[in-house]
Amino acid sequence: MLPLQRPLAEIIRNGELDPGAGEVAVMIPLLLDSGRPVRANLSLHAALLKAIDAAARSRGLTRSGFIASAAR
Repeated sequence: MLPLQRPLAEIIRNGELDPGAGEVAVMIPLLLDSGRPVRANLSLHAALLKAIDAAARSRGLTRSGFIASAAR
């Protein structure tokens, strides 16, 4: 379960974040999985595709899995 959305000022006011101590807040987009993959055709420079494939392979991922992970 996700916490309710609140303004950053409220979180600081409640003492849940101390910017003076170097704590920072980071916004992370919530991407809900629809449960079904959708086919997408992309045009990429050959060298970029080679780099994506190498990075995916080194992480044990498919090309699609790597691109999806990078987008998240």
